[in-house]
Amino acid sequence: MRMHVIAHAVVLACVSSGVALAAPVARSGCPGCISPAGADATGADRWIAMGDSLSAAERYREAVAAYERSIQLDVRVASTSTRRVARAYALLGNDKQAVRWLALSLRAGVAAEELLADPVFERYRGDQRLRVTVEQKIDLRLPAGRVRPGTSA
Repeated sequence: MRMHVIAHAVVLACVSSGVALAAPVARSGCPGCISPAGADATGADRWIAMGDSLSAAERYREAVAAYERSIQLDVRVASTSTRRVARAYALLGNDKQAVRWLALSLRAGVAAEELLADPVFERYRGDQRLRVTVEQKIDLRLPAGRVRPGTSA
């Protein structure tokens, strides 16, 4: 466990030192500071990595801030980051924010089955706000001209 935390601290140090750079640059002695293949130039991937490291170190509030920053930089990471924000809030015990971010994850395209399969989200499975979001998502997928059963056109 201790080695795991140390490894995350090293990754965090490399990621945080590379965040201020405008473009990915390799630096001697810090191979983790090089952006992985396919990483975006905005730095969103680095903020996600930082959030993952902070979350692994049980620094969930700071992880939330890193994930939110990744969304601000690149909306294409919304499905990944919203789910991670929801998870961090759930681990903090902040049910209101966890449910809010779970709903945002569903709207960002995460499948409900995939999202709620995570044991951290088990206590939210029956939440009414999530049910409404799932129902709305299903309604959006109906072919044009079809209405939900029990409603009128």
